[in-house]
Amino acid sequence: SLASGQSLKYIKDVEVRFDPGISLSTAQFQKQFKNRVYQLQLIDEIRTSFEQFMESNGYYFAKVNSIGTMDDRRSNQINILVEATAGEPLILGKISITNHDSLSSEQLKEVNEISDVYREKIYNAALTNQLYEKVLAYFENNGYPLARVQT
Repeated sequence: SLASGQSLKYIKDVEVRFDPGISLSTAQFQKQFKNRVYQLQLIDEIRTSFEQFMESNGYYFAKVNSIGTMDDRRSNQINILVEATAGEPLILGKISITNHDSLSSEQLKEVNEISDVYREKIYNAALTNQLYEKVLAYFENNGYPLARVQT
């Protein structure tokens, strides 16, 4: 409950500042907090959500340096500033295929061609899932309906 004379404050904007050279759209991250009622515990939610957002974009070592608030008393709104160090994104380098000796040279060539599309891309869960789905689809469509792919 609010003390007499106080009113709810809403989040007007969530600005994100990275280290120089990082060009990553944070619109999706920001959108989830705009126009929400501001409460102090929301800062922890913003931090957690930001870390998850960065991981989903391949920045597994991103670090939130600070989260600040600026109160606009005229409009009864809060602006939030997230200052972060993004670091370098993880890049998918080598893809190893175990049990490759059970594949024909043609199958191995096909799987390597599928895998090559994903090498040197920013690594995240979505990329891994896409790669697995493509490899699995190849085997399912080429006589191995019970094939499975594991990490």
